[in-house]
Amino acid sequence: MSFEERGAWSAILSGLITFYWFGRPIWHGTTSGTYNTPDGLSLWAWDVIWLIGGGGVLAMGIMILFNILYAIATNQSKPQFISDERDTMINKRGAVITLVIVSGGFIIAVGMLATGWTALAALNTILIGMGLGGVGSEIYRVAIYRLGL
Repeated sequence: MSFEERGAWSAILSGLITFYWFGRPIWHGTTSGTYNTPDGLSLWAWDVIWLIGGGGVLAMGIMILFNILYAIATNQSKPQFISDERDTMINKRGAVITLVIVSGGFIIAVGMLATGWTALAALNTILIGMGLGGVGSEIYRVAIYRLGL
């Protein structure tokens, strides 16, 4: 398993954990009506800031732990941290996938606003699009590395 593939697996894992752990308050706040107050969008924004910050810290920790555990499991004292041209092309295609999914989420959110949905629903749609874009890109990368597509 290459360094880039380990990075993709750890990104999938950290993304799913982040949206489960830090996304639950956003889900509960949305369904319980907590954000339907005059300060609701501000509360939502703070929950999203926690999601972003917590996700960043979690991603770094999981990446480090994943590489340590991989080195122990494969009995490698010095794992490779090399990227080549193929990795660069895979990362660029993954970035395009992220851009397409995030843009789609944004366009759907604008359409929701145009048809009378609330700002909270539109913001949650953009947030979900961003999460799906990130995880979708990493799933693509793993598929390329594992299946050789």
